[in-house]
Amino acid sequence: MCMERNVVAPDTLIRFKLGKIWVHTCSNRAHACFADVSVLSLLSEFATPRTVNEAVANCGLSGTQAMIFINELRRIGALLPEDSRANEVCYSSDRQAERQAELAGIHISSLANAAHQIAGDLMAFGPAIHPPVAEESGVSILARLEALIAAMDALKSELQERRGAFLSRQMQQLALRDTGRLLKLNIGAGKHTLDSWVNIDVFPAEFAMDVRWGFPFADGSAEYVFLSHTLEHLYYPDEALSFLKEVRRVLSPSGRVRIVVPDVEKCIQAYVQKDEDFYASRRKTWTWWPSAETRLEGFLAYAGAGPSPDSFFDSHKFGYDFETLTLLLERSGFGTLERSEYMASSDPVLRIDNASLVAGAMYRDKYYSLFVEATP
Repeated sequence: MCMERNVVAPDTLIRFKLGKIWVHTCSNRAHACFADVSVLSLLSEFATPRTVNEAVANCGLSGTQAMIFINELRRIGALLPEDSRANEVCYSSDRQAERQAELAGIHISSLANAAHQIAGDLMAFGPAIHPPVAEESGVSILARLEALIAAMDALKSELQERRGAFLSRQMQQLALRDTGRLLKLNIGAGKHTLDSWVNIDVFPAEFAMDVRWGFPFADGSAEYVFLSHTLEHLYYPDEALSFLKEVRRVLSPSGRVRIVVPDVEKCIQAYVQKDEDFYASRRKTWTWWPSAETRLEGFLAYAGAGPSPDSFFDSHKFGYDFETLTLLLERSGFGTLERSEYMASSDPVLRIDNASLVAGAMYRDKYYSLFVEATP
């Protein structure tokens, strides 16, 4: 028999239906069905890397029967060579990390779309969704839904537990602990980084995080905060308010935040005035913007209305005018507020709007963005 060591894939799923055992993996749509419970004994032998001979000696199966099971388990990816398992979980190279990020993006879209579809189906079916057993699976829809929620809660908890170590490692790598100097935070930096600033965004940013986590920086540890075209990607008011309270917390008493957001008031004016050129000009900067749209489509999308489930992280969630942004900053605990213009901060350090491509987008002699600064 083959002396190669094998191991159970870490994403293997096992369920029972109508007296049979169904084995799946999360990474492979294929499945295998077994009527013999001995397959579980065989699988348990491969919980740690084993050869077929070692596994068969302990599980009591004949070599022929064991190989039938093993070939099926290999076919669906539930049983892997030891070396391939090591390659799968190793993320040391940049390419492997990039590949993992690509896969995560695919899963995010699938998860968002599936949740949206399931929610709609549950609402539409109403009481009809509650038969004791669903004929297709042998398990009631509600039981499967509860299992799904439990699995998502477990995954959510595990990811939350990993945040601290993930952020701490980056703090150490960037030498951000106990520096004796106040920080400068560029939040939502994207590819437009600033020298001597901590450039924060999702992977692959210099400092990768979800800003909704809360910052790992001490109270009053930042002298400057700059965020351009970031705030509108948070839900209003809860996420936006929580985020700005964190910005307020990390700012020193003499600190200052500069906020750049799309100016929805200008968009409303263009809509009311039927200014087609306003929207046509904007597409020169946002080249991906749909070319065949009405003024209302352009306005509502700009203000955060109607994002599709799979693009809700990239899409706007809300739109700001000066009055609304002022109210939000006041509710977040900021004291002094002032309206600014492009590259016109009263503090030379914050004349950095040119680090953001979209902040400098213009229509005729006006900028599309709203510029506001605040102090604690």
